Amino acid sequence: MLKGTCAVFLTAVAVISSGCSYSKPQNADKPVALKVAKPHRHSSTPGQSDEDFSLDYHGSSVLRHNLPLSGTKWEWEGGLNAEGFVGMDDPTAYKLEFKPDGWFDFQADCRRGSGIYEVYGEHVALAVIKSSTSVCPLGSLTNDFQSALELVRTFRLADSKLFFDLKRSEKTMIFHLKP
Repeated sequence: MLKGTCAVFLTAVAVISSGCSYSKPQNADKPVALKVAKPHRHSSTPGQSDEDFSLDYHGSSVLRHNLPLSGTKWEWEGGLNAEGFVGMDDPTAYKLEFKPDGWFDFQADCRRGSGIYEVYGEHVALAVIKSSTSVCPLGSLTNDFQSALELVRTFRLADSKLFFDLKRSEKTMIFHLKP
């Protein structure tokens, strides 16, 4: 009788321990690649394609590369294109804030959102993860701003300004440091 009780007890322990155990999901360690679909040459770094600098995001909040933009807040003042500088009527309507955990928040007129970013040398990758669905007034640059964030390829800092060069174009977004 004691042998039967031990067998039942051991079976129960095995069933309980297998039902209460945790196993990591199969793709838990797989990186989410922030990378463009095809190579493209950019005038700021001739000879290197966008594919050469794919940046990987690992985990929920810890990124492998340093984050020199961390803790900074910016307002979009305009951009450079082939015709020259195009300024914003109200730079306070378009904001960007880089968090120390690899996330960024943005305001694009009436829309707000957030995403992840990673920096490798002069290269930067931004991916919008969530965004409100607010419909902004006619003439708003909300969609242009949000789309441009995901096209950013390189950055540089000079005189309290942040310059983002965009992939597949000769355009540059210019931000000033928010006071």
